[in-house]
Amino acid sequence: MDTADKAHDKRRVTVPVKIMGESFLITGEQDEGHVISLAKELDGKLMEARKLMPTASPHRIAISVALELISLIRKEREKSDSLLETIERT
Repeated sequence: MDTADKAHDKRRVTVPVKIMGESFLITGEQDEGHVISLAKELDGKLMEARKLMPTASPHRIAISVALELISLIRKEREKSDSLLETIERT
């Protein structure tokens, strides 16, 4: 069985998680423990933001955290690209 076949054999799992006091069912191909870990980390970020913005709506808090996370991803991508360019030049 080649790698492509193995990818198709992955089972989709549905994992119940709680984020900001609400229950969600997350469906995907990732390990259940990984999904739970991500949900806990996200919940922590959202709760931190809620403390900083106690009168903000859950929607505004979610948008604020999403923007922060996208900013972090972009910074890491730029660092990675820069390192790759440095490696390629040597």
